[in-house]
Amino acid sequence: MTAREYLEKIRKTSKLILATSEELAVIKARKENLKSIEISERIKSSSEYQNCLDELIDEEQQIIAERRKIHSEWWHCREMIKQIDNSDYSDVLRYYYLLNYKKWDIVAAKMHISERRIYTLHGYALEEFRKISGLS
Repeated sequence: MTAREYLEKIRKTSKLILATSEELAVIKARKENLKSIEISERIKSSSEYQNCLDELIDEEQQIIAERRKIHSEWWHCREMIKQIDNSDYSDVLRYYYLLNYKKWDIVAAKMHISERRIYTLHGYALEEFRKISGLS
């Protein structure tokens, strides 16, 4: 795997982290809605209520476990990027791959440099990352 391929994989991981956050928010809202059912209604169908709550808790735990796994990969990449001495190089990689900025012009604007310069920095940054990571 090349350094670029690895970073693209991490970019997808960043998207997955955001997606799992959204999933967890939906489950939390479902749990809150379920808890807000009046007590008299819960008593009438106590086992049904408990089954629904148990299912939501199980789903939440599965998503949290999945998120921990993908987050550890993301974190490992972050630690390698932090080892790059040149802050411009590390910023380019961090904004585009870790923080998942959508386009290079957005990264360039964030760094207050031209889009042409961002491509040059990205090439140098990839080379530095390749040396640190041991990837080809």
